[in-house]
Amino acid sequence: IGIFYSSKKTRMSIELVNQIPVVNSDVVTGFSICVLLIVFAGIDKDTYIPLIVGQTVLCTPFVYLSVLPKLKQMDPDMYMAALDLGCTPAKALRTVIFRELVPGIAAGFMTAVTLSLDDYFITTYTKPATFNTISTYVVNATRGARTEIKTALWALSTVIFLLVVLFVVVINSKDLKKSTNVE
Repeated sequence: IGIFYSSKKTRMSIELVNQIPVVNSDVVTGFSICVLLIVFAGIDKDTYIPLIVGQTVLCTPFVYLSVLPKLKQMDPDMYMAALDLGCTPAKALRTVIFRELVPGIAAGFMTAVTLSLDDYFITTYTKPATFNTISTYVVNATRGARTEIKTALWALSTVIFLLVVLFVVVINSKDLKKSTNVE
């Protein structure tokens, strides 16, 4: 929200830096974060800080791209009207702005979770040696793995896929009911 309402020069600068992880490959991004945090900042690799920073750097541009269209669609006078009707700035932000942005925030959240689950390269470079994420576990388990492990991973993938399909169907059916009730 702050980026959207800042000056054009500031907004363009932040958007330019924000797009670097989108156009860079995951290997370059992961290695760069690893070198920056561990070598230059002196952060211990056996902490979760490099992993959290790496996932944040990966997901932030995609969340921003999910929320930005909702900000552009929003009527800018609604916030001012809420202030004129007696809302405090914090309450106007909570009740007016956030309600308009909920679909974009939800889409950004789902994209970030999906990217975090899927990303192997950034996680490999930034995770502590004793820690595994789903992506690193799956790659390590399937490398020369027994058939039982591969079968279990296929089953887990199928369950996750079916849950996502069910979620999409439920959301779309609710939207369909709302649109038929309006007409």
